[in-house]
Amino acid sequence: PRKMSYSEKREWEQIEGQILTVEKEIEALQILIHDPHLSSQPEKLQQACQKLDEKQQALEKLFLRWQELELKL
Repeated sequence: PRKMSYSEKREWEQIEGQILTVEKEIEALQILIHDPHLSSQPEKLQQACQKLDEKQQALEKLFLRWQELELKL
């Protein structure tokens, strides 16, 4: 496999922090979704669930990219 470019190396150095940030956002959304007060507000609950889904997809993409970059080390 080819070596990392400068930009890939910078991306690799920053991706762990990005993953941690998205994981914290997911955790906060999960807490929000399980809040009993939110269940009486279906529109806000739906928005929170949609954001949660988007964050989970973003996290999956970050992990895949991290794996790609790790292979170039």
